[in-house]
Amino acid sequence: MVMEQNYFLCIVALLSGIALFLLLINRKQRVVVAHLINANDHLKHITTELRRSTKILSIMANVEIDMGIEDETGEKIEQQEAKLYIGNIDYSTTERELERIFSEYGEISNVNIPTDRYNGKARGFGFVTFRSTAEALKAMELNGTEIKGRTIQVNFAKERDNLKNMSRAG
Repeated sequence: MVMEQNYFLCIVALLSGIALFLLLINRKQRVVVAHLINANDHLKHITTELRRSTKILSIMANVEIDMGIEDETGEKIEQQEAKLYIGNIDYSTTERELERIFSEYGEISNVNIPTDRYNGKARGFGFVTFRSTAEALKAMELNGTEIKGRTIQVNFAKERDNLKNMSRAG
């Protein structure tokens, strides 16, 4: 009988040790999970800031802001038109719709959605030209927004080299 009690106490002690061990592991797992969640939140914040910084840098790299800039002689440079490239637009989007959406950010001088020369269908991108660079900069806020179920891309349009060369030759 004493042997059975000792055997029983050994089993209880062993099970208690296992339970304590599992409890400690569970506590450590919760701490690790909390650290992972915290790290994930920090990474989300860093990613958001990087995207914002990248957007600002791309604007600065592609556009000379002409508000109040003076040339070498000290004369004010007039504000120039600025053309935005609008990518990933829905194929059914019309120029009138694009103008309506972007006109909230300033005065628009031109809207163009190129079409395929063979089938006449839209190619999924367009161009919006603002009267001033400042207005175009404001419209950059639309980058990454959703229009007709598609996330659009808004950048300053880059002039194509072959068009530059053709206009110089002609």
